[in-house]
This record gives sequence, C-alpha cells and structure tokens, in this order.
Amino acid sequence: MTDLKDALVDIDGVGEATADKILDVLADYDTGESDPLLEKARKAARRGDERRAAIFLRRSERDN
Repeated sequence: MTDLKDALVDIDGVGEATADKILDVLADYDTGESDPLLEKARKAARRGDERRAAIFLRRSERDN
C-alpha cells in the first residue's frame, strides 16, 4: 500500500499520520475476497454474454 500512502500524502493537507489512519481504516474494511457472482459476471461479459453477466450482477446486488 505504499503507492496508496504516497497518493494520500500528496493530497493537500494530508500528512503521514493521517495517511496511516486512512490505511488502517481501509484495512479494517477490506476483506480481500471478491464476490464470486461479480467474478462470474466479469467472465460472462468478457465472453460477450451480456445477458448472463446482467443476471449475475442482479444476483450479486440482491445477495449483498
């Protein structure tokens, strides 16, 4: 996350300590897991199957 921290510090008024606090909050909320339905939607879209991609997206929204 060094690149993210550098980008945060580049924001006017954000220092090292604030950047570290932001990174801590992001880490607390990041599960690191992707939604399997979103992955299926991406794969369907890459194959050109928009209908199936839309179905997976709707299911993902419903379940989350």
